[in-house]
Amino acid sequence: LDTVEVLVRAQLTAISAPRSIGTIRLTDSIVSAWWLGETKTVVSMVRSGVVNHSDVVSGEAPGHRIGGLEQIVGMSRYPSQSDSAIVAESYRLAVVSGGSGQVGDTFGTVPNAQIVALAAHPTLPIVAVGYTDGYVRLWNIVERRLVGQVLSQALGSVHAVAFDPGGTLLAHGGA
Repeated sequence: LDTVEVLVRAQLTAISAPRSIGTIRLTDSIVSAWWLGETKTVVSMVRSGVVNHSDVVSGEAPGHRIGGLEQIVGMSRYPSQSDSAIVAESYRLAVVSGGSGQVGDTFGTVPNAQIVALAAHPTLPIVAVGYTDGYVRLWNIVERRLVGQVLSQALGSVHAVAFDPGGTLLAHGGA
């Protein structure tokens, strides 16, 4: 039996003057990633459920496995807490510490509707979540409660949600 290690490289390129500013070596496909504040660190989650803090200068990417979650479909930063994340599992959302991978509270469960996509509001403690039943639901992540929902004009599952940078508009689309 041969074991093969697959190496995934996430190369970061400066937009203003295209040049490589760093390379991160990860061992699995990236599901989601974002910059950690104003630092040169990228927080990413890979398909196997590991949250990595990657220094783009050194290329080091120490990671922590997220415990207790299966079938992770995505991750978004936790508004106002740069070291935490909201992780979407098949039927629920969970607050996860980026530093340790420890899972906190879970919420966002809707009977007979799987989670497909999520996006955090840029400033408010709100996350928009796309479900297989065609709805976009807005959850208050501090109070862990539903604050609104809209039936998407997409036919079927909502595969993408995104807030504009000012947080006043929400885009969503699906199949």
